[in-house]
Amino acid sequence: MVATAWVIAISISLPPLFWRQVKAEEVTSCSVNTDHIFYTIYSTFGAFYIPTLLLIALYGRIYVEARKMILKQSPKKTGKRLTSAHLITNSPGSTTPLNYRTQETSYSETSSPASANQE
Repeated sequence: MVATAWVIAISISLPPLFWRQVKAEEVTSCSVNTDHIFYTIYSTFGAFYIPTLLLIALYGRIYVEARKMILKQSPKKTGKRLTSAHLITNSPGSTTPLNYRTQETSYSETSSPASANQE
């Protein structure tokens, strides 16, 4: 796979060296060479568009597989956050006990979920 990447890179970079006839001192303006339109299209697709599509496809597969693994590990927590934080109230740094609710507590005692966050 690494060798393939090098072969593609060399096949994109070398052709302009063979048809280049202007010396560096003679160049007075910067312009796009339209004499080799096939090479321009080939190098653009080979160096940008095809690698971009491959990366999008591969990252998409990684995302799908990672999501499957996470959902397979915790089927009971579908739709909930997969991380949780626990407040330690009796640690040496805490001065007053705090009242808070866990995820399992329902909001039936209060009028809205927003009021539960204010406690």
